Amino acid sequence: MPVPLTPDERKAVETDLADVRVYEALLAPLGVKGLVVMCDDCRHDHYPTWHELLGNLESLRDTGDVAHHPENATRDPHGYASWDWCRGYLAGLTRDVERWGPTTES
Repeated sequence: MPVPLTPDERKAVETDLADVRVYEALLAPLGVKGLVVMCDDCRHDHYPTWHELLGNLESLRDTGDVAHHPENATRDPHGYASWDWCRGYLAGLTRDVERWGPTTES
């Protein structure tokens, strides 16, 4: 039986949800299909799509449990990015905007 999240755990999941939405908005148009996630249960990498990952995080936030364990064997790992890579990509974009200012179109 799932155990409800603590307030701190819930906040962390909500932060992850916000991050995934940003990553999807930035990276899906570039062909990135989702994130690589190391499964604590089976100790294998899984490749959930953006939609699956958002659904799992929403389920975790709402029920304390994930709704779906993505199939590892059927997914081609190409096109999936790590959390760290996504964070670095976003940090690079943010750093460029801070350094050079936003691009303005005339």
